[in-house]
Amino acid sequence: MFLSTVRKPRVNKYSCSNILLKGAIYHFRQCIPQDIVPCFSKKEYRLSLHTSDKRKAARKAAIMHNVLWDIFTLIREDGFKMDEATFRNIEAMADKWLVEILKDDELKRIKGLVDHAFWHVDKDFNYESNSYDFDSMASMVQSDIKEALKTNDFKPFVYDTNTGEYSGVYGIKKTVDDFITTHALDIKGEELIALTREIAKRYVDYLEIGKARENGDYAVEKKLMKDIFPSSGTNISSYTCAKALPLQDIQDDSDVTILEAVNKYYETKRFKDLAAGTQTEARRALTDFTSMLGNIPLKDISVASVRTFRARYYKMPKERRTKERVHLNASQLIALAENDPTVQIRTERASCKSLAFIVTFFKWLEKEGYCFNPQIIKVIAPDKEKPLVNANEKRNRYTIEELNRMFHHKSYVSDSFRYDFQFWIPLLGIFTGARLDELCQINPQDGILQSKEGIWYIDIKDNAEGKGIKTAAGYRAIPIHPELIALGFIKYAEGQKAKGETLLFPELRNRRADKKLYPKASRWFNDVFKKEVGITSVATKTKKEEKKLDFHSFRATFIDTAKQLSLPLSQVHEIVGHTEDRGVTGIYEERYGIAILFHDVIEKIKYDGLDLSKLKNNRYSR
Repeated sequence: MFLSTVRKPRVNKYSCSNILLKGAIYHFRQCIPQDIVPCFSKKEYRLSLHTSDKRKAARKAAIMHNVLWDIFTLIREDGFKMDEATFRNIEAMADKWLVEILKDDELKRIKGLVDHAFWHVDKDFNYESNSYDFDSMASMVQSDIKEALKTNDFKPFVYDTNTGEYSGVYGIKKTVDDFITTHALDIKGEELIALTREIAKRYVDYLEIGKARENGDYAVEKKLMKDIFPSSGTNISSYTCAKALPLQDIQDDSDVTILEAVNKYYETKRFKDLAAGTQTEARRALTDFTSMLGNIPLKDISVASVRTFRARYYKMPKERRTKERVHLNASQLIALAENDPTVQIRTERASCKSLAFIVTFFKWLEKEGYCFNPQIIKVIAPDKEKPLVNANEKRNRYTIEELNRMFHHKSYVSDSFRYDFQFWIPLLGIFTGARLDELCQINPQDGILQSKEGIWYIDIKDNAEGKGIKTAAGYRAIPIHPELIALGFIKYAEGQKAKGETLLFPELRNRRADKKLYPKASRWFNDVFKKEVGITSVATKTKKEEKKLDFHSFRATFIDTAKQLSLPLSQVHEIVGHTEDRGVTGIYEERYGIAILFHDVIEKIKYDGLDLSKLKNNRYSR
């Protein structure tokens, strides 16, 4: 086949033709060959390479280029071949369309909403059907469609009465497009042509039934539908489960049980890409759901049973993995809590988090086209947590007095911290606005860099040891504040790099399965250091008036300070890794350069009254 002879362009590992610098990060870009653009629904493929090193980016891009061209070749050779199963699926889709349109027509007749006038428009002949009887007009249209099926030429009849543009035989193309959109089908090329032809055939049947219905005759319909559905007549339910599935995967999933669906969900890339700890939490929530409702078919899950599950799930004990409870299922644990007032119930927030995992599972089911009552998603969705304080104050900022108490603490003044992170992490928090986990997973080998302008910055990206970044906006460059440099942070980072360390703070490593780095730092700061400093007030359900202060409050302090200084909001959001408040245009914006972020924001961040003079010449930078 001539398409397979398209030659793959050679790209060596140091070619830069496929990379694009956006901010400080290189991105891969590949134009999709014109002949297979319909298979991708876009003309160019782009992906972040997660590196600021040009040679490393070029090597990664070369690999991706070769992989993509192998995919292009496979699509050209095999992408439009249809087997017998695919044809059967297309026929099933067309049958489903016929059932739906007939059902809609009958409902309109019940309500007296049928427009008995038959409208026909084509490019050569424009007239109202009121001057013709329905039977004659329907027969004329049937004849035209049959001719189009004979010649496979639908273009002469492509016309849209609303737009004045050509769009299909008597609206058939629009009918096909609407059907594909409604059922979220991924169908292109020869499959699309085949589906159009099959729906055109059913359109002829629809008109035949319509002519009979106009005369009150349903015997024709009964015979015709029996020929189409010999085993079940007009059994609509057997086709309603095809929603949102690719044609090759259409099957009757009406009897799939909860456990079967859950196990399929575990095999998806979407689930496998979750962090190990998140997977564990999701599995526990879904196991709870299955055990409490029973392993019943998805279609048999009632709204009432889900409502009951949700109400009881908020009564789950806080501790469920003790020696006495680890063998108990969800129902038994809840019963224990209901019968024993001394059992501590877990927080509402924890329950909401578990329910969110279940909602995510059902949204996946919906996307994949499984049969269940869609109202379940609304019912099971967790309540939005009522804010303990004003929405703008979910994390309060630290006052200058509180910051001075921290950085004038004896451990800071006397260089007596046990670990390096205890000295640097709070300072990084207040001068970068970064999240705790982002700071904990910095790799000194490629995470502390210097721009071409000579500006030092932290490259926030994935770290194999520290897992991933929270959002796409989280991949970013944060210029390093002059105060941090003055305190010796660059010297410290370079020292760690020289030692060959892959973590800026190697003491944060742990033996947990999830390999998360921040728990040790979080426990130290929130449970130990804050108390030593005398900052203990935290908002609770019983103390709503109290301030909510934790490590995240450094981030709130940084953002609020920038706001009070009237610094550019879009640049501030880029530095802290926020996606909000950028609007639609944010999709098309390039990242700001390091120099711009440094001079317009970082350099101007000042905390009037904060005295760090006692921290100079500290041992942590030597």
